[in-house]
Amino acid sequence: MCGYILVIEQQEIKMKENLNNIVTWLNSNVGLLNLILFLSTIFIGWISGIYRSILKRPKFKLKVFPSFTFGTVFITGEKHRPAGLGEYDVHKTAFSIYLEVTNVGNADSKIGEIRIGYYKDNGKWKLFQKRLWITESTILSKFEIHLADNKGHIVAPFLKLQKGGENKLESSFLKIGDSTNGITYHEQSRGWGHF
Repeated sequence: MCGYILVIEQQEIKMKENLNNIVTWLNSNVGLLNLILFLSTIFIGWISGIYRSILKRPKFKLKVFPSFTFGTVFITGEKHRPAGLGEYDVHKTAFSIYLEVTNVGNADSKIGEIRIGYYKDNGKWKLFQKRLWITESTILSKFEIHLADNKGHIVAPFLKLQKGGENKLESSFLKIGDSTNGITYHEQSRGWGHF
């Protein structure tokens, strides 16, 4: 029995020495342990999605309605005469898009700048073309389409309005889950040559 007690005492001494070694190692490597704890906390937060709920930002879902959505190239009536190249009609490219904008994010926001991009139809692959971007134009009058044979006209709402008499642009403010719809009009500056 005396040998058994001696073995138990030796095991207790080894356990105390091991515990002292672990405590000493932990004390000398606090920075490493803090880094491991920090990274594991970030990883667990990322996995659980808690950071997505903390970061408040709007996210808009766009839906394009085919009615009132079209693009056109129109001749302005002006002529461009580059030296030695002849005479060309001056034209503009314009797009009208009827949009529904829904705030599906987790923060309220207003609709900011709306831009559309398009490629010229010049026979080149889109891979080798640069996209042309047009910002939304400020609208000063109603958007209306006259029907054939003077049978009336259709007036469409604008997504963003210009207040009458003021130079202040009033944008739609969307709370979480709200949506609005209307026309955006995009008109490129004058150009000449092929369309």
